[in-house]
Amino acid sequence: MPDSATLLSAYERCSRSGYWWRRFDKIRLSPMEMLHWAVRRTIIEDMPNPGETAGEHYVTLCSTRGLAMGSEHSNYYAAGMHHAAIADLVVTAIHKHQPWQRLDKRGIWEPSALVVGDQLRRFIAVSHWSEEREAFERHSWYVLGEIAHYEMPMQMVVAVLGPMRGGRRSGYFSKGLLHPSQKNLRFRRKKGKTIGDFKETWLPIFREEHAEISRETWLQAMMDDDVLQEVLFVVRVPVPEPETCRTIRELAKVQLEKLQAITTLPPKQLATCWDPIAPCPFRVCCHGTPETEPGPLLQTFRKRLS
Repeated sequence: MPDSATLLSAYERCSRSGYWWRRFDKIRLSPMEMLHWAVRRTIIEDMPNPGETAGEHYVTLCSTRGLAMGSEHSNYYAAGMHHAAIADLVVTAIHKHQPWQRLDKRGIWEPSALVVGDQLRRFIAVSHWSEEREAFERHSWYVLGEIAHYEMPMQMVVAVLGPMRGGRRSGYFSKGLLHPSQKNLRFRRKKGKTIGDFKETWLPIFREEHAEISRETWLQAMMDDDVLQEVLFVVRVPVPEPETCRTIRELAKVQLEKLQAITTLPPKQLATCWDPIAPCPFRVCCHGTPETEPGPLLQTFRKRLS
């Protein structure tokens, strides 16, 4: 059974999507979704080399689940190795020798968040961050729903990876500049209090192509150029007033009961299928010709995993 936040988020956008999420999960994952899976699995494990483990998890997911990318991307292997290298760096940066722990079910609520001490934790990887995206996350079921049910504040750990083009991202976790002779790694040059451009002799490089540069060296260079704090930071969300928490819990209960009561396939929607932040994974089924259901392929995969 998917977590409650996923079910409610899907149901509020489209009752058909919520109905299918009750039973199915998609096989192929987008590069960002796969990174979330790899990072989450790693940070709840007590591993001696968490960064390397995260990269290995990503590669394993690529082979068992498969990447879901547009038809314009042809080199799936390169895209997978690129994002595996990002997962390595991100987990190395956020892992502090204290594994994040799973939460127990609270009533009807199946949690998605993790916990460290007296704080809920949620990892979010995004292409870019803005005030609008922060407001969206703060008011989502993944944040407010979890906080209301556990009555604990949440720390959203945000990693900004940069936009993707051709299967690769241009963010600091994946791309840097290397001096041709001195082999210094840089991201942003500073002259006093101003930032200047690099000469053309500096070579743009991607992380996955330079294993000789350790993850620690890469992250330290990001710190030295004052870019790490721009792309990896914590957003703290407090616990609302008790009455607000009760209202959120009651709303979740009502909505989940409505979802569970659906017995026939609801009509499809049009406007919510192409949400740029969370596009519906079932839109191929609804808008294909002919219209199909996601059942057989996803059921086969779920049986194989069990």
